[in-house]
Formats: sequence, structure tokens, C-alpha cells
Amino acid sequence: MVNKGSNLSKFLVVIILLTISCSKDPQKVFQEEADSYRKERHSLLGKALLAASSSHSFKYDRAMRINEALFRQDNRKIYIYYPLTATLDLNDDLIIKFSSLDEKYAVLSDGSKLWIYTSKGDFIKDAIIEVAGKKADAIYMNKNVVYCLIDSQLHSYDLDNKIYKPFDIEKYLPSNSKFYRVMIQQSGEFMGIISGLAGSYNLDIINLTTGKPVVKKFQVDSSKLLLLDGDVYYIKGSSGDWNLEKLIPAGMKTSMVLKFSDIIDIEIMKGGVFLLDSRGLSLKGFDGESVRIPFNIEVKGKYRDRFFVTFENRIYAVDYSMMMDKLKYLKNKIPDVFN
Repeated sequence: MVNKGSNLSKFLVVIILLTISCSKDPQKVFQEEADSYRKERHSLLGKALLAASSSHSFKYDRAMRINEALFRQDNRKIYIYYPLTATLDLNDDLIIKFSSLDEKYAVLSDGSKLWIYTSKGDFIKDAIIEVAGKKADAIYMNKNVVYCLIDSQLHSYDLDNKIYKPFDIEKYLPSNSKFYRVMIQQSGEFMGIISGLAGSYNLDIINLTTGKPVVKKFQVDSSKLLLLDGDVYYIKGSSGDWNLEKLIPAGMKTSMVLKFSDIIDIEIMKGGVFLLDSRGLSLKGFDGESVRIPFNIEVKGKYRDRFFVTFENRIYAVDYSMMMDKLKYLKNKIPDVFN
């Protein structure tokens, strides 16, 4: 008699082994493509480079947005891809402006209300956040507290205790402009609020532990900056003469880190920058070392310690240091890749 259970088990083992063998380690694939590089395999090397330099990748959809999460809205569903995977159902036809999430909660907002979910996608409740008819200009979640910037004032909503109140009495938006953009970053116990438009921005930094501002209305020339352990890397200058500078809030000490002759776009990461200028795309370290990116990739934005790029219908959450190391390796091993 044939043992059908035994045969089925053997079949499943074969399928598992085949799956494992087909799912190669991205680092090994990158090394194999580098070792066997030919110009006709240039695109394959680009894919291998990005896969080996990224923590996540997804099939790209033009409807994807980056706003404290990589997400896509499809009518009454919100699909979150990064930093976690979840599907959130909306009860109404809404246009979501803001999203923010952590290990416990996911929060969506149209500026007037919050829709609060578990990080697994289960709806908990909604909450009105607008104040005197004014909608939020930005929201940011940190340690189960949602910070909402409304009419120049910061408010906080404690998701565990369900308490909504003004955070402090400071005014954070430009007083001389009706039109502005607002972005919020956070690093450790410090939160930065960047507000302004068209090359003129204010930077305010708040110590979330003390609730006190440590930097007030510091002038920067771009919304692109990095808040890192309380210090700030930011852009100053004008056309043809740009600087990446560093501010140490204690003593308000500034120093020049890098110089640029032109900038089309830039993302400032820990260790260096992703730069698009008239010569193309490159990574440039805070130490001044620069490596051109020899592949036709497109930058989509930054989420905390990852920058997002697209290449051949995929979007990648790239780690700056990993990509820099691999580009330097290719530059030494296969200079023809950069020709």
C-alpha cells in the first residue's frame, strides 16, 4: 500500500527547498552581478544594488505617498507599506492628508479629525482635532502621543489616556505669510518644526521631555534638513552657492559641512546626502567623498532613516550607508559601470 501522507510530506519538502533556493540573499545576488558584469546586464546590477541596499521594496504604484509612512489610498481603503504593513478601512469618502504610526497605533487625518487604529489595522475611534474651525497644518506621532500643529500652536493628543490639550504657548508658524508648508521631524527627545515657503523657512526645536523650545525661529533656506540627536543639518545659501551646515543648539554654534554649486533636489541622511544636481545623481558623505549613481533611479522622498527611490517599477527603502558602501565597491571593482 502506498503511504499517501508520506508522499505528500516529501512533495512539500521539495517545494520548500525549491522556494529557498530561488530566494537568494540580496547580498549574494549583488556580488554575483558585480562579478559577472557586462554592459547588457547593467539594469540587473542596478536592481541588485538597490535590493542589497534596502530594508524593503514594493511594486511601485503612482498613487503611493510618503507622509510619516509609505501608503496608498484607494477610495475607502488605506494601504500602508512601510514601516509596517496594514490595511485601514475608512467609514467615509475622505482625502487623507496626514499619516503617522508606531508599533502600537496608526493614525490618519484630513486635518479636522484623527482616525485612530491599532498598528494591525483595527479601527479604535475618531477624534476631532480642529480648533475654532482651524485645521491641522501637520501631525506627528511619538510614543503614543499625536502632536497637531494648528493655527501656529502645537496641541497634543494622548492616545492611551485620550487627553487632547495645547502642548505649550509658543507660536510656530511664520507671522508674515499666509502661505507656507509645515514639516515635523523628531530625533530622540527633540522635535523639529520646519515652516515656510520658497527658500525661506523657520526652524523651531522642542525638547519633548521638558516641553520647552531649545531653538526658536532659526532661519534656513530649504525645508530639507536632518535632526540628529538634537543637532541639525540644514541648507543655507542661494543659487550657485549652497552650504550644508550644522547647528549645535547648545550655544547656537554653527559650522559648514559641505559646499555645493547647484542643487536640484537633496535628502540629508545620517552620514551624508543624496544629491541631484546638473551632473546627475550622487551620494556625498559628510567627509566630502562623492560617488555618482550610474543607474536611472528617481527619488521619491525620505522617511526617517530611509530614502525612497524607484527603479523599473519598484520602490525601495534605501539605507544610505549600505548604498554608499556598495557604490564605492563598484567604483573600485568595475569603473566601467560609471562610464
